[in-house]
Amino acid sequence: MLEGYTHAAMTLNFVRALMEGGFADIHHPEYWDLGFMQHAGLPAELRDEYVRMTERLAEGLKFMEAIGETTVDQLTRVEFFTSHEGLNLLYESAQTRTVPRRKGWYNLSTHMPWVGDRTRGLEGAHVEYFRGIRNPIGIKLGEGARPDEIGDLLRTLNPSHEKGKIVLVARLGWKNVRARLPELIKSVQDDAGRVRCCGRATRCTGTRR
Repeated sequence: MLEGYTHAAMTLNFVRALMEGGFADIHHPEYWDLGFMQHAGLPAELRDEYVRMTERLAEGLKFMEAIGETTVDQLTRVEFFTSHEGLNLLYESAQTRTVPRRKGWYNLSTHMPWVGDRTRGLEGAHVEYFRGIRNPIGIKLGEGARPDEIGDLLRTLNPSHEKGKIVLVARLGWKNVRARLPELIKSVQDDAGRVRCCGRATRCTGTRR
């Protein structure tokens, strides 16, 4: 665990350094491949298509700036977030802290920890831990998830109906999506809790595959 944490921290620091150094500047999409396109053994016509696409993208960005649709600062920086399953409670608890100028406790090993399909039992230690932190929380819903269970989890983990607090991660398998997803979405519609649905922190208003 310690070695894994060390490698993860070094990777995150490397990503931050890339962003600070301008790698996230989408004025230069030709830099995004990090040399991959030169060594992947791809056909020449596929590489040429990629180059043409990046050129068109750069031209489009210049046009957007010219007509005032966006600013240079918005196109040179990105926000970067991490997420992982809070599986080992000893590991997660060791990195749970209070922070200056904010109330409550935060898991500082990630932005959004998530509780897994096997560990989201209402009486379990994982849900009790997640109930006590202020991070946004993900909840994985496997093919065995029950609609009534989702409502209980929302009321337990987000009793104040904080907007954007809960992200439901549906992992039903492609064979089960058509049969199971509509009833899970309906259970959220019927409940007073709010979750992140279809990319927005809002009440779900429909089904999407």
